[in-house]
Amino acid sequence: WLGYRNGFHAYALEWRGSALARALAVMLVLKPLSVLVGVAVGVMRVQPLEKPLMGTALLVAALGIVVSTFVPSVAEDIVARGFWYRAWPVAGQGVGYVALSAGVFVLTHVYRLGNGPLEWLMLFCTGLAYAAAVARTGSLWGAVGLHWGWNLANGLLDLQLDVNAVGQGGRVLSTVTGLVALGLVVLLPKRRGSTV
Repeated sequence: WLGYRNGFHAYALEWRGSALARALAVMLVLKPLSVLVGVAVGVMRVQPLEKPLMGTALLVAALGIVVSTFVPSVAEDIVARGFWYRAWPVAGQGVGYVALSAGVFVLTHVYRLGNGPLEWLMLFCTGLAYAAAVARTGSLWGAVGLHWGWNLANGLLDLQLDVNAVGQGGRVLSTVTGLVALGLVVLLPKRRGSTV
């Protein structure tokens, strides 16, 4: 229906392993750094779990988190970014696409909208980073790497640590982290024809 012989192309899923790997690495570093900053400024509390998993149980849990965070990240990215990037040519370019995609990303989290405007802002700012990765590289895989990296880092941290936000501090910190990720994406070399 979208006019692509290969269905993956209809969602900007042309394989770009290097974009996936770089974005994943960025978020696997950025998320723990944001937690450390949160602890330093007093908006996060972190303590070791009383009985953390060890050995084989830890490995099995970590592998489960790898899979269980990858699949939903790809699915959300197809809905909030890949489809719009290809299906609506007017929005498939530049800043208009990035804003549209970030708005759709907020709406894909309908179950969290009751948490209030600060939650919406946090989702919108992380959505900006993810959408900018698509616009900048021409592929959904950069966004998947950022999104998966964020979710994966959260899951892996939870295997060993009890991480809790103080008040709204976690949302503010995640919003700032999303904007930092956006800044890092903007530093990527532009693909030919990119307007972002």
